[in-house]
Amino acid sequence: MRGPYCTSVRYGYLRDLLDDWCDYVDAHKFAGGSMRLLARSRVRQIIRTCHEHDLYVSTGGFVERVIVQGKIAVDRYLDERQKLGFDVFEVSSGLAPIPVKESGDSQKSRTRWDEAEAGSINDDRRRCRHPHRRL
Repeated sequence: MRGPYCTSVRYGYLRDLLDDWCDYVDAHKFAGGSMRLLARSRVRQIIRTCHEHDLYVSTGGFVERVIVQGKIAVDRYLDERQKLGFDVFEVSSGLAPIPVKESGDSQKSRTRWDEAEAGSINDDRRRCRHPHRRL
C-alpha cells in the first residue's frame, strides 16, 4: 500500500483502512520522501499503527536523493530511519543494480538484501498470516 504519495491519506483513514483490510496488505510505503512532509511524531504514529497491523514499513525510494549529498548525509538518513522505526529502505535497481542469476533466485536475493542492508524485519511480521499471500 502506498501512501500518502499518490493520494493524501489522513491518519484516521489509514487506521480505519487497516482495521478493515489489513488481512490483504503486507506493507506500507512512504513514496517520494513523503515522510519528510510530516512531523516526526506523526511518522512514528503511522509506523506504529502499521506494525500493530503486522505490516512492514518502507521509506520508499528517497535514499537516491540523499546519496548525492555524501556519506555523512547517508549515515544520518540511516540513523533517522532506524530511530523512526522503518523496517526497510529501498534502493532503485537503476541506481545500484543487484545482479540476479535466475529469476527464481530473485526472492532469495531480495530477502538477503533486505536483511543485510535494510535491517531485519521482525520474524513475526515477516511471516504471512494468510497462506494464500506471499511476501
